[in-house]
Amino acid sequence: MEQNDKESIDQLFQDSMDAFGENALPGTKELFERLANITLKYRDELVAKGEAFLTVGEVKEALDNLQVLISTGSFPQNVPPRLKPLLERWLLMLTPKGKKQ
Repeated sequence: MEQNDKESIDQLFQDSMDAFGENALPGTKELFERLANITLKYRDELVAKGEAFLTVGEVKEALDNLQVLISTGSFPQNVPPRLKPLLERWLLMLTPKGKKQ
């Protein structure tokens, strides 16, 4: 795992959070930290299985799909197979415990 790669993914989430500026709701920072941690853990699991690193571009694509999922309530149709587990993990983290999807 390259430190450079981790910093890039962390920076992506930091930039996304910063875009909210002072309009950010309480808990926004914690939410982005949890998303980043889930992403980095998933990335490490991919590498441990001998797969290629998760790229910042892939994370951006996954975030775009998460936005679609949140706004429509439906899992996007064209999520690349490699990103589907990451999106599912994010969704699990975002779904209140006990609530059926």
